[in-house]
Amino acid sequence: VAATTTTPITENTQSRSQSSSLLSSSLLDLSRFQCPYTLHVMADPVVSDDGHTYDRSSIEQHFQTRRDEEQKRLNELLGATKDVVDSSSCCGGPRPPIELTSPMTGVVISDRLVPNRFVEEQIVALVESNAIEMTEDELADWRQRRLEKREKDRERVEQ
Repeated sequence: VAATTTTPITENTQSRSQSSSLLSSSLLDLSRFQCPYTLHVMADPVVSDDGHTYDRSSIEQHFQTRRDEEQKRLNELLGATKDVVDSSSCCGGPRPPIELTSPMTGVVISDRLVPNRFVEEQIVALVESNAIEMTEDELADWRQRRLEKREKDRERVEQ
């Protein structure tokens, strides 16, 4: 029987954590912090049913676009204007729910979004330490989206 040796988990922990630090610009993978739908640095990262993380405003806009497209399709199908068709019924029976799809996979998903606090904390730390290269306009846009996120968070708490 061959003897095996195991290395204690704590050995070299400090050097490994330093070498894999998110703040190491040579190893920083910016794509982990960009919304895959818009490619902007996320201000309010959320996870959807497909397991991907998106910026909340982007995925909500994707959902709204999908709903609008379905409403338009239904109106064209029935030869009506947008205001005439009752969105709760169709053709004498209940209207089937609009299927929302993942912008990454095309798979049907719900509109349930869960905040991705871990990614959010990483992004904030990286932006505040200037570890993510952004133009002044991109930084101003990101800060504005962060303000909007905090306002919406307050509204959700008050409801």
